[in-house]
Amino acid sequence: MLKPGGLFFLSSIAKTPEGWFLNIVLGEHVLGLLPKGTHEWDLLIKQETVEQYLDEVNCPTISKTGATMINPITREMGEIPFTRANYLMMARKNDL
Repeated sequence: MLKPGGLFFLSSIAKTPEGWFLNIVLGEHVLGLLPKGTHEWDLLIKQETVEQYLDEVNCPTISKTGATMINPITREMGEIPFTRANYLMMARKNDL
């Protein structure tokens, strides 16, 4: 529930082969950065689906970017233009 002009922020793992491999396989099973089972593939949502849902409630996307772990030792995250593994999105509720 947003007032007109309100902002909606979302970050998610992309429901793509890259998202699965980089986050679930590497992040959980290979590097052990997160406990196994932290991410559930069936609960992930495609970026396009989120945008469609937001458009349906008069809340179009105004910005989106990718995110990645820059340093696995310090767990520093950073923005990248590639959104097929992790994405961040911002939408604004339009006036009716």
